[in-house]
Amino acid sequence: MPVPTPVVVAQEVVRKMRGGSRAHLIVANDGRQYVVKFLQNPQGHRILPNERLATFFLTHLGIATPDCANVAVDAEFLRRYGDILPGVLPGLHSGSCHPAPVGTDCPVYDFFPDALLPDLANVDHFHGALVFDQWISNADGRQAIFFRGRVVDPAHPRSKPLPAWVAQMIDSGHALQGPDWKFRESAIQGVYARLRVYGPHPSINAFLPWLEKLLNLRSEDFEAAFEHIPPTWIQGEEEELRLVLRRLDQRRAGLRTNLTRTVEWIRNRIRDRRAEFPEQIPPVPGSLVHGDPKHKICEI
Repeated sequence: MPVPTPVVVAQEVVRKMRGGSRAHLIVANDGRQYVVKFLQNPQGHRILPNERLATFFLTHLGIATPDCANVAVDAEFLRRYGDILPGVLPGLHSGSCHPAPVGTDCPVYDFFPDALLPDLANVDHFHGALVFDQWISNADGRQAIFFRGRVVDPAHPRSKPLPAWVAQMIDSGHALQGPDWKFRESAIQGVYARLRVYGPHPSINAFLPWLEKLLNLRSEDFEAAFEHIPPTWIQGEEEELRLVLRRLDQRRAGLRTNLTRTVEWIRNRIRDRRAEFPEQIPPVPGSLVHGDPKHKICEI
């Protein structure tokens, strides 16, 4: 049986987040902060099941992504915050756990310079994310956040976790081509904008371990993914989503061909940029600091 998604209750609005879904950072009754996308959002109600499916499969594949929760919004919460949440109705909404502790001014980065990539503990997860995004037909470029977390050395799993830079993959609402629930073959969909995360000379071999994990998914995993979606998010569309999941299962077989084209495209783009800017100096850590408080960092 799949582990049920936790339900938390919205307590306080911290601030509005950027993006077309009009998500908000909210403190819940479990003492954690969540980036919440509401069922009633400008991008459509299908954004929420897309997010939940993406979180389920990313986690199942071992790719770093925030924990999720069903965030319950009640009438009392909307009485207090209805003026900044127009159109939102009581019920369950999609929450993505924010890594910063409540009460700290320590949001995470949404940018990481090439110069620091050797210090990123899980940079290889971008290879896995690209395999995933090609498979799930993510119509958006890959989004990620970066922060100072604590990481256990895989070679010494019983050792004490040590501080390290960590990336998490976020914002997959445009999986399945967003509200369309369709698939599109494209060599560039889901590619992270800063191509150096894939290495200076990307090779298909770096992506194959992640592809193998994807190919090892079982039919039960697709059913479990469906069960993780609250019924109110897909009311009247249950059979359509099951059909989408069946197609998602089937499209794994031809993924390597498209992935090979994507890796070739990335390799050519890196080569062209190197030829165009041969003396380019990589950004220094100080370039991380911006006026927006979202670009601060904290160790958690």
